[in-house]
Amino acid sequence: MKNKRYIGEVDFFKFIFALIIMVMHIAQMNIHSGGIFPRGGLGCEYFFMVSGYFMCTSIAKQEDDNIADLGGDTIRFVWGKFQRISFPFIVSFMMYFLFWLYSRGVPLLLAKGKSAFLMRVLNMIPNATLLFMSFGYEDVLSNISWYISAMLLSMLLLYPLARRFRRNFYLIGAVNIAFFGTSYLYINFENYKVMRENCGIMTGGMLRAIIGLCVGCMAYEFSNYLKDKDYTLAQELLLSLTDLFLIGSVLFVMHRGNYRTGFVVPILMFFLVSIVTSGRNYFSKYFDNKASKLLGQLSLYIYLLHVVARKIIYFYRPRIRMGRAYIAIGSLTAILVILVMGSEYLLKKRAAKA
Repeated sequence: MKNKRYIGEVDFFKFIFALIIMVMHIAQMNIHSGGIFPRGGLGCEYFFMVSGYFMCTSIAKQEDDNIADLGGDTIRFVWGKFQRISFPFIVSFMMYFLFWLYSRGVPLLLAKGKSAFLMRVLNMIPNATLLFMSFGYEDVLSNISWYISAMLLSMLLLYPLARRFRRNFYLIGAVNIAFFGTSYLYINFENYKVMRENCGIMTGGMLRAIIGLCVGCMAYEFSNYLKDKDYTLAQELLLSLTDLFLIGSVLFVMHRGNYRTGFVVPILMFFLVSIVTSGRNYFSKYFDNKASKLLGQLSLYIYLLHVVARKIIYFYRPRIRMGRAYIAIGSLTAILVILVMGSEYLLKKRAAKA
């Protein structure tokens, strides 16, 4: 099996889907509408599936019979995931909160008094602690963190199953969960892009996360199958063309499809993630560089900080036209990303010297 420590194409597509999600969110609040990628929110499925894939690679590094402390192992894994995203999440949440204080909090305090203000702040605690996806909490400060909340909570459920049963889970459990979970969404909602909808014992966002992580586990197995094979140049080129077809199809559904056709996205992304993570298409080696790694790092900051920029721009320019909104929010997002990433870098550098 050909193992690669770094897969640059994964990071490149993280950046692409983060931009698409940002573009979709900009259009959502624009009174002129007419934006591109109205179904761009389905890009979250890529992040879920990639997270599922790397969850499996983390499990593969551990001994099969070392499951005596499965609970502690699960907590350490999920906590490690949170630590890697904690700084941009906390900073973006505080930025959003401070602007909320200025734009809505102080007016609420003056209009309805301290009790109403404090109740509103207290109701943000599930959002701030990333627990609100567990029970569909309605009163949230920023909806954008639903993805992180759903991903971490779903990993608490799936990681011990994957760790304990491994290939049996990847090939049987994950397949059944993904299949019946997707069927449940289609039968009850005819819409894959759900979030706080009631899905029995969980929210729609949690179910999407569970499905996505399971498909990522399935992709891990198929990716390993692709890695084990020997390819001619023509076959590598064929994989490259398939890669391009899959990403083109996903983008087409995000731009022109409806939420019912969105159900094909997990299928398309299963093959896309499998091929990308295998690193066996002809062009994959050209993504394995520092530029792709930087783009992958930028994706999380773009995802979290563009909602702050969107809130600020639409507060001061609520009737801004779409083209100018893209430029203004995109530019402010870039500035915020540079400031937050730079601050985190300096803090880590200072901590390393201490």
